[in-house]
Amino acid sequence: MRTKLAPFIIAVLFAACGKADAPAAGSSGAAPATSAVSAPPGEPRAEPKVDHGDKPQDLCKSIDRDALARALGVDGLSFTGGTGVKGGKDPSRTCSYYEKGKIDGGLGVGLHFIGDPTLEKRDFMGRFSWKPLDGLGGPAAIGIEKDGVQIQSVAQGVRVQLRVSHPSTPVAEIQPLAIAAMKVLLPGVPADAAARLDR
Repeated sequence: MRTKLAPFIIAVLFAACGKADAPAAGSSGAAPATSAVSAPPGEPRAEPKVDHGDKPQDLCKSIDRDALARALGVDGLSFTGGTGVKGGKDPSRTCSYYEKGKIDGGLGVGLHFIGDPTLEKRDFMGRFSWKPLDGLGGPAAIGIEKDGVQIQSVAQGVRVQLRVSHPSTPVAEIQPLAIAAMKVLLPGVPADAAARLDR
């Protein structure tokens, strides 16, 4: 039995590990991909690529969740994940959170960082209309949905969009919480946010 299985096991290990002499990334083999941020002048930008990885330099990890939770009036926020689109015209990263201990029926928070630093004129899904919002120290707009509030502004060269929702709380009560959260969020956006979007 041992003799018959040996070739099979070797074949499986070879397939899983790859060839020993395969060129390392960045060696004389395939050229490493060039990101939209690091592309030399005159060279095409990298094609958009969705990234579900949770990297140490991720914008999601740079957010002070405790301060954000205090502004929203909850005990804490649990991170559910981040999705990034790298390359292309507008690299972005989305971060999702829910009220700590209340994955169902609690407060939901979504952050969206977009490479284009201009405010969105209209919601591309047609869910609401943006209205000008004062008091955030720069250009900002607010949108009211059926079960939540969205606010957009600009910080460190990127557009920052916040969505706060709760299934059983009136939108009129969510709005001041969302504004308070945005006031906490914007000063904490890293200075290299634009570069981080494409990592």
